[in-house]
Amino acid sequence: MSTVLLIGDFTLDLVYDGKKILPSAGGSVFNVAAVLRKHQADVSFISRVGNDLPGKILLESLNTLGIPQSTISQSNDFRTSLAFSEYDNEGKPHYSFFKDKKDFILPDEKLWNKKFSLFHIGSSFAFSQTSFAAVTKVCAAMNEKQVPITYDINLRKQPSLSEKERIFTLMKHAEIIKGSDEDFSLLFGTSDEHAVMDKILSDFDCKLGIITYGKSGAFLFSRINSCFVRQNKILENAKTIGAGDSFMAGIILFYLKDSSLDNLESLGQFANNVASDFLSANGRI
Repeated sequence: MSTVLLIGDFTLDLVYDGKKILPSAGGSVFNVAAVLRKHQADVSFISRVGNDLPGKILLESLNTLGIPQSTISQSNDFRTSLAFSEYDNEGKPHYSFFKDKKDFILPDEKLWNKKFSLFHIGSSFAFSQTSFAAVTKVCAAMNEKQVPITYDINLRKQPSLSEKERIFTLMKHAEIIKGSDEDFSLLFGTSDEHAVMDKILSDFDCKLGIITYGKSGAFLFSRINSCFVRQNKILENAKTIGAGDSFMAGIILFYLKDSSLDNLESLGQFANNVASDFLSANGRI
């Protein structure tokens, strides 16, 4: 059976609920991998941890999910990434990250001999100066093997000019590009769905673009058609950390079974349902 390959940060999330701190494995791309595994997909996750207690906790989470540790680098001179988060009065999470700035080194390249069905990248890990070279190297290898690439931009702040250039480079590698309205506003100066669609389809050779609007739904578009899919199951009190990642996992799961893009509405609704199932579990992976 073929495997979904992913590369990204692996962080220990420390979520403050107003009374106590709740630890869990996190990182945007890891969240996607975790949801894929819960839907019985085979995954291979490239990342790194330190030889420390947070790293030990994260490696144990891989065992629980059934994700192999062979592509996770562990070293004494790297400190495992930490992410502190809390919700504001509107239920939106806010983060403080603590990350080691050492360059990311890819694992043994024998990995590339394995057959992959799809390669997923995302978040600041993909375009950061310390890991961009590694990510683009794998992208080039996957492009050569004609393995589809999905990219979830997932910005959290205004990118610098050099970061924008890296993001645009990654977008040129991707077959599917997803971002929130805030992401595209930061990149293009507008979140208007048709302006973003025209920009992506004119500048990047992608097959599917997705703009998400939180609880309102998502706009999906290809070179042939487009549609807006509303979120039918609104869970007002659900914790939303990881909800967008579960939506991305839903896109991947559907695309692995049907890459025709003949029915964007079915694709978007399936991804919405995966995200809703995630939120039903209080937003905890």
